[in-house]
Amino acid sequence: MTEIVMLTEHFSVNEFRCPCCGMLKPSHGFILSLEQFRREIDQPIHVASGFRCSVHNRQIGGSAHSQHLEGRAADIFVDGWNSYRLAYEAYIVRFLMIPILFGGIGCYPEHNNQSVHLDTRTNPTFWVDRGGVRQYMRDDEFFNFLQGKVKDQIHDKEMAGIDPGNLPGNPI
Repeated sequence: MTEIVMLTEHFSVNEFRCPCCGMLKPSHGFILSLEQFRREIDQPIHVASGFRCSVHNRQIGGSAHSQHLEGRAADIFVDGWNSYRLAYEAYIVRFLMIPILFGGIGCYPEHNNQSVHLDTRTNPTFWVDRGGVRQYMRDDEFFNFLQGKVKDQIHDKEMAGIDPGNLPGNPI
């Protein structure tokens, strides 16, 4: 029986290993931010892609400057949530909570698992990727776009603790 080594309460070492070579280079800050995000949304998070070695990153067409290469990124999904909902939750938690330092949030609505890319880059970057066509957005554009996509999924009670005047863009 193989022992499961945990990085945090909800994430194991194996979830972040490179699938082609087994290398691991986790960023402590990123892993803690992802764990805090998991606690905030109170939903199990599946890691589709964590650390990538340069060989694997090239094989899958990853960016030469990918945060995955430094262990500061993961592509994640939550069962039953689409990528818009997950990206929206990551954006809201990022905006409202100092300890969560997601600088990059990318939404992949056409991937089979409806994944969202999260990373801890220092220059905030937001995008939606539809079938390989990536559209970058300003902070407020991204918020308004996601809010429009999830407004029917988000109930007023979930927004009760959030003052819309403190968020970028126009409230619904």
